[in-house]
Amino acid sequence: MALRDIEKKRLMLYDFAMKQLESDELCSDKDRENIEELSDEFRIGKCEMRIFNNGRDEQSKQGRVLRFYDSGIADGRSRIRREVTEDGSLNAIYTYQKAGEPEWNEEEQLLIDEFNRLFFLNKIRIRMRRLLSDATFKDASTGMPNIRYATRNMAMLINQGRISEYAAILFNIRGMNDINSQVGQDMGTSIMVRYANMLGECLRRDELETIVRIGGDNFFIICKKDRVSHIAELLEGVIIPYGKSAGDRIVVSACAGIYMIGGDVKAVHEIMNAVSSTCNIAHFVYKVPVLYYDEKLIQLMHKARRVESDFENAVQDNEFHVFYQPKVSLKDYRLVGAEALCRWIKDDNVISPASFIPVLEKSKRICSLDFYMLENVCRDIRRWIDDGIKAVPVSVNFSRRHLNNADIVKDIIDVIDQYNVPHDLIEIEVTETSTESDFMQLKRMVVGLKEQGISTAVDDFGTGYSSLSMIKNLPFKVLKIDKSFLSKENANFKYDNIMMKHVIGMATELDMECIAEGVETMDNVKLLMNNKCYLAQGYLFDKPLIKMEFEKRMITSVYSI
Repeated sequence: MALRDIEKKRLMLYDFAMKQLESDELCSDKDRENIEELSDEFRIGKCEMRIFNNGRDEQSKQGRVLRFYDSGIADGRSRIRREVTEDGSLNAIYTYQKAGEPEWNEEEQLLIDEFNRLFFLNKIRIRMRRLLSDATFKDASTGMPNIRYATRNMAMLINQGRISEYAAILFNIRGMNDINSQVGQDMGTSIMVRYANMLGECLRRDELETIVRIGGDNFFIICKKDRVSHIAELLEGVIIPYGKSAGDRIVVSACAGIYMIGGDVKAVHEIMNAVSSTCNIAHFVYKVPVLYYDEKLIQLMHKARRVESDFENAVQDNEFHVFYQPKVSLKDYRLVGAEALCRWIKDDNVISPASFIPVLEKSKRICSLDFYMLENVCRDIRRWIDDGIKAVPVSVNFSRRHLNNADIVKDIIDVIDQYNVPHDLIEIEVTETSTESDFMQLKRMVVGLKEQGISTAVDDFGTGYSSLSMIKNLPFKVLKIDKSFLSKENANFKYDNIMMKHVIGMATELDMECIAEGVETMDNVKLLMNNKCYLAQGYLFDKPLIKMEFEKRMITSVYSI
């Protein structure tokens, strides 16, 4: 090959390299055009890159192929190969000679190898940058963008002064554990991603709008404000098909907080704080699918923060008080027990449980309060016994937050035994649960307490989703019927009473006691008696009483109705 011809081809390679440095595409039409310009001088028939996990995959050709150029007349036997191994994966680039053309001589082979090296280095650079970007900005298990990606976009919008055009939405998919139990973990993940993608279809493709996975079944959306109403509709529930059968469909819904971002926002953390607090309040306080951040909510959040900051001092200063609501036998109107209810009295003002219990439920502070209540109840019972008062059993509410405590049974028994209280004078109330993991932990707790002679009750029966399963499979002593079953204002009053009748009958056959909450009228009493429920608590008999008043009630014992 003439010296001038070699230099000409080297200059062509140099020009090719400069064009490649301007590219950020892993495989594009521009690559084909650039290689096509070289194909006549270098007799290139095809150029491709193959990515293999290992050498064995290369031999079996089980790899990803990126084809940059193919003239259709490549000689499969005549090729030059360059490779590099990174993190155990093999990347190789192949350049094939055109079929029917003279074979490359030694100098041409060196030039083709140089072409491979220049081309390969650029493609590896692009690929590594994309892998780094994926590791930084994508969720590993779903391939969706992650919160870092949304954070970067929001920071960009703040810097551009455009953030007030957007809304932020944080949502949690409801009942994801139930979905996984029903269809399996892999299909559950697929359903979750399909739901997220359905929400993502509401977003513009040419904007900084995006939906990202934060982790678990939690997602975040940044979108233009005019998209919010449509997204909110989908958050309240949609049908997602899955599987191969036409009947394989499931309703998926979410609990979400929505923040129409204001123009005074200066930092991303302000957006995240607002939307996460709104989502928590939607879930724990209002129990609604969608809640918007507004002035009323800001005030509620301030109150919640005050509750959290004041809690420890309130415990130390004994601001939490036990009120006792009597339980009455409907057969003879005799006092047979009580439920311990928490009241927070601060500066002579009674703080409603509705304003602090949901806040404490978000953290383990509720667990501290439950044990505070148990200890105070045990202290009171011990004193009543010592004073010769015939004490009645008292039930104490325990949050589901305790289910993660492997020593919960021991911790409860330790408190009771510390005050030498007979085990049959304490009852633990727990609310319904719907997840399999919670169910198994609840079973461990209920069985463990039964073995120690401590009875347990299902609180607020009828407001959850797994009542029948729970009372069938767990050794509860008491079933508490929610007050909504007694209200004629309830649209389903007729049907609820039919269900109540059969549930009471089933519970009785399972040797469980039934007690109705919220009894306020003699009509309620008649309804319960007709359905063979003989225990009740409610304002017809007594409101929650302070300790001294309850002591007097225990002494008088019988109600005059």
